[in-house]
Amino acid sequence: PKSPGLDLIHHGMGIYLQKRPFKMFHDPLAASIIFSMSDLDDVTSSTVCTFVEVKLSNNARNEWRSDPMVGTNHFISIACDQTKFWRVFAYQETKTKLKHKKKKKKKM
Repeated sequence: PKSPGLDLIHHGMGIYLQKRPFKMFHDPLAASIIFSMSDLDDVTSSTVCTFVEVKLSNNARNEWRSDPMVGTNHFISIACDQTKFWRVFAYQETKTKLKHKKKKKKKM
């Protein structure tokens, strides 16, 4: 079923692809996280995923790891609520207030 959330993603990707025809929308989970955030400056306010702040590091073999650490400003998701994901993605539940700029009409 169509929804305002999916329509917004479709419209936004149309604009994006006009400038970058090689790119594809590949992360609907990330979009749903943004739409579910009550505070756009705080990823942990998402209702879709649970996040933890971590320190990122890698070893000599270039194997990455993350360890919980406060004050790094790096967050990873450790859990995802699939039911909330689909409700947000279908725009049945959202926290983020999206603002659209109105186009000004040209005077002739």
